[in-house]
Amino acid sequence: MKNMEYIKNEHFLQNIYCSSVEETVEASLLDNQLLYMNQLGPIKLEVAFDQYNDVVSKLTDRLQNEELARETVKQGAFTYKQVRYIAQAGLVDGLILEESGRVQLLNESLGMSAAVAFAQSTWNGATREEAGECKIFCVNVLLSLF
Repeated sequence: MKNMEYIKNEHFLQNIYCSSVEETVEASLLDNQLLYMNQLGPIKLEVAFDQYNDVVSKLTDRLQNEELARETVKQGAFTYKQVRYIAQAGLVDGLILEESGRVQLLNESLGMSAAVAFAQSTWNGATREEAGECKIFCVNVLLSLF
């Protein structure tokens, strides 16, 4: 499986932006176990803002563990449609729309929300330094959720 590489490295956040809640849940699991793991345990999963509640509910059912689902799944700052449009337009370097409809951030380390927040800041006229501060703020908010 293509995404198995994440299990072996030290990523602590995996973006799963799929076109439906069902696809997001399926992309998170392998044999009803969380797919993305590192030496510290489950890797946090950033999902689209509009899918968060349903993903947590469906993962709770599949894992039979609400606490694990809630601790693992983090709500992104953007909806699937917003991120898809940005990927289609080619506005963020490394943000791609796969044939399956999944939006991927290549060479990710901090998350979709941070990357898009940085881009959004620059589109709104911020300098690179100001946009970087916005990205850092977004990352700090995400980290506080861990």
